[in-house]
Amino acid sequence: MTRKATLFLLPTEIRELILLWLPIDKHLVSVGFASKHLFYSLLFHSPKFARRHIASDFKQSKIRCFVTYGSVLNNPRTYFPHPIKIYRCLHLPLTYHSILLHRLLQSSSDRKFHAIRQSFKQIAKCLEVDKVLALLLKDPTFDPRNHSSILFQWINSEKDVNTFLLLYNDGRVDPIIENQDAFFVLGGFNSAEVVSRFFKDPRINPSKDSNEALQNACMLDFKTTISLLLQDPRVDPTRALCTALQRYQIQMFSFIFKNPYINPSPLLDPIFNTMSICICEPINFLKLILADERVGPSLRDCMALIQMAKVGFEDSVRLLLDDGRVDVSNMNNLALRNAVSRNNSNIVQILLANDRVDPLDGGDDCALYLAIRAQNWTCAELLLDDRRLVEQRKNYELILDAFERKRAEILMYFLKMEGFAVKNNQTFMGFVDWSPLSVCFNYLAMFETFQAWQIQTSRMEELKVHVDSLEVMFKVLRDPLESSRAKFRAILTSWKSICELAD
Repeated sequence: MTRKATLFLLPTEIRELILLWLPIDKHLVSVGFASKHLFYSLLFHSPKFARRHIASDFKQSKIRCFVTYGSVLNNPRTYFPHPIKIYRCLHLPLTYHSILLHRLLQSSSDRKFHAIRQSFKQIAKCLEVDKVLALLLKDPTFDPRNHSSILFQWINSEKDVNTFLLLYNDGRVDPIIENQDAFFVLGGFNSAEVVSRFFKDPRINPSKDSNEALQNACMLDFKTTISLLLQDPRVDPTRALCTALQRYQIQMFSFIFKNPYINPSPLLDPIFNTMSICICEPINFLKLILADERVGPSLRDCMALIQMAKVGFEDSVRLLLDDGRVDVSNMNNLALRNAVSRNNSNIVQILLANDRVDPLDGGDDCALYLAIRAQNWTCAELLLDDRRLVEQRKNYELILDAFERKRAEILMYFLKMEGFAVKNNQTFMGFVDWSPLSVCFNYLAMFETFQAWQIQTSRMEELKVHVDSLEVMFKVLRDPLESSRAKFRAILTSWKSICELAD
């Protein structure tokens, strides 16, 4: 019986020649399905023929650059496809995809990625890189080490987790060391699988470059990566928290600060230092911090109140004062001293309302002295009128302290405020323009004049009370065993009598 001749009996070589004349377009897959066994195996299962077909079509196109050829193949209407119009080459069989990607990588390996990035991205997206690469890695003619640079740049630009893991599992390239940007700059693409592989590698320090990995993950808002990073004790969240604060990113700040793996106590001072340079009062951030039970006693010694008082954030100061964990007197009442130094009378009033504040704490640098030296008179008057200084003013303690410390400017201010001003154009015991200080330094000469005056005056009985007061004063002044403080107190006590006896 004579065998009937059909197309299905054509030799493979003839079938290939027929297919080589077909353009590589969206109809190619249809040809394979319609022809059944005639062309199906060549089109769908023969990388060798796909390579030959693409090479032939590329040659016939007379295009010199394969990347450009791929772009035209993807979008036949133009050599330079519009970045928005991405036409996926889903009409091509997977074997063709693998050969196209291989040739594309070969053509791109010697060129800078940014020069071909747009074309490569469009073609690669059409090729579905992760699926195609899985097939290509099985091809003995393909070595990913020769194309790792362009592949990593693609992975990073597209945050392609599947392709990253595909290369990692293949083992011929080392994406952990060769592509560290994926972790430190791009936050591991917010993928737990990618981040965990970096963590497992002892060559990687997640806190490198001032915790750059966490910083960039926060900028990208990669919550998965952030959570994983915070679980590592080597990672310090301080910088990330301060950056979120500076940018008023309350949600990101809250996400990091509330993480159960971090200890907020050592973070407080850097956070409050950052708050002090904020333009707007970060009251919501402060409320969030105070609401955290883990903060606890650490608020007592931190710089919270000090910094808020320094910059004049009134609501923040009130909020901190209402919190029993905050030590108002920390560092010798530095909060009050900072407010005085900045001449912020509102903050001074708020602080003075608290019983734990001491305007005289800090020695020569106490709040009261600072206000006078800086000539911040409003603050100085507020401090002098404070209920805690009333008794000291009555007993001349403030004046005597300044006298003992030899603080002339402060002493003169106190003398003026308490009515011991210099008496101009008046004479007392032969001295013009006298004051408590001139009496103190010239009491011997004054005493001699006083004795002579007692002999000559005819008003002894009339002025007896004042004369007796001065006799007591001079007795104290002439006593070598009396302290300078006691002597100056005697002058202040007898000041009314001195004024009465002045000419």
